[in-house]
Amino acid sequence: MPNHPLKQASEPPETGYTFDIPAAPDAPALDGQAKADIAVIGAGLTGLSAALHAAEAGASVAVLEANCIGWGASGRSFAQVVPYLRHEVDVTRAALGPEAADRLIDTAARAPAVVFDLIRRHGIACDATDNGLIFAAHTPDQLAKLGRRAEFWAGRGAPVKLLDAAAVAAEVGGGSYWGGLIEGRGGTVNPLALCRGLARAAIAAGASVHEASHVRSLAREGGTWRLMTAGGAVRASAVMLCTDSYTDLLWPGLRRRMVYVRGHQIISAPLPEENWQAILPSGRPMTDTRRLISGIRKHRNRRIQMSSAISLSGWEKDPGHAAADRRLSKLFPFLGPVRWERSWSCWIGMTRDQFPRLAEAAPGLFVAYGYSGRGMALSIVMGRELARRAAEESMAEGPFPGELSKTIPLAPAAMIGVAGLLKCYRILDWVDGLRFGRGA
Repeated sequence: MPNHPLKQASEPPETGYTFDIPAAPDAPALDGQAKADIAVIGAGLTGLSAALHAAEAGASVAVLEANCIGWGASGRSFAQVVPYLRHEVDVTRAALGPEAADRLIDTAARAPAVVFDLIRRHGIACDATDNGLIFAAHTPDQLAKLGRRAEFWAGRGAPVKLLDAAAVAAEVGGGSYWGGLIEGRGGTVNPLALCRGLARAAIAAGASVHEASHVRSLAREGGTWRLMTAGGAVRASAVMLCTDSYTDLLWPGLRRRMVYVRGHQIISAPLPEENWQAILPSGRPMTDTRRLISGIRKHRNRRIQMSSAISLSGWEKDPGHAAADRRLSKLFPFLGPVRWERSWSCWIGMTRDQFPRLAEAAPGLFVAYGYSGRGMALSIVMGRELARRAAEESMAEGPFPGELSKTIPLAPAAMIGVAGLLKCYRILDWVDGLRFGRGA
């Protein structure tokens, strides 16, 4: 499991998202006693969306963040706004049943529109692009899978388009994939700037946001909740625990309901203009169908960002650079050597079934977690649903599974199993490259 240090960080780590973005709003540490209708733990995308929606509905809201706004995975992810769950439709229906599955599938499908509408409504400057995503097939089987996905969503009127090998090569600007899919509903954002914009909007709506306010205890007292920090306390009728993969031991057992992997990202120094224009010429990010992360996206400052590695700890220094160099040389041989300017990572929390959860762990205590690598869009919608739940709106047919996920037994042994699975995936991806000779 990840090690969550108690030492508080006042600034986010340097990433590809910290170049020239709007400053965070003033969010002083909690000092003294406060009361609120709702206390939100965690100033990431879920918590800030929940705070904004609850405050706009008229609730008094206090947000408590151990570090700084957007400090965790919310401000460091690859930040593709994807209209899908981790699983394909047939797997989701088999796992959840057709009615519950379709509610969740449809919620994920509409989530990018919710994100981009929220950005426009509040004028959030976060380099948002909503012109779609590219999924590239590295094997014939994966192209067939993308074809089934395209058929399903086209039948529902979604703007999807299946591409042949030549068309996907033109979209990517290189490579030798078997084909691909353009998903018109998705896009990208600067996730740290989005967090800061949501915090600013929540404050404008009346919420209070407190950085450097690590919640050290949480207890039910006389029908309300009491949250203690080093600087004070908040009493609230309802609590929203929105820490996902950065969950600590505050609520017993919650941390053991996920396994944790570390996703690593790297970003280049500015490229020559002609090279930058030649890569992903439409501006759409690309992810291929390999088992391990494989995303590439462009930034307006002529940099390119890549998902470089998955690991089980946060101590590796610049993992994945050699693999990224090899991949770029196959995809874009005209680039030559690329200088990587920054690298960073974040924890990704995976539930056993890889579905997100919104559960009431105790009366008035709502927990949201388990995005399993699909949190960029789902977290915003989750925040909205948390606000509705805290307002005691009916959630009998809410979009997210309403029970806590199963615990991960023997967590250290489980992590050994995950390590083995990651190694197996690397081998299988390598074998696919030998068998089919395409992709990168």
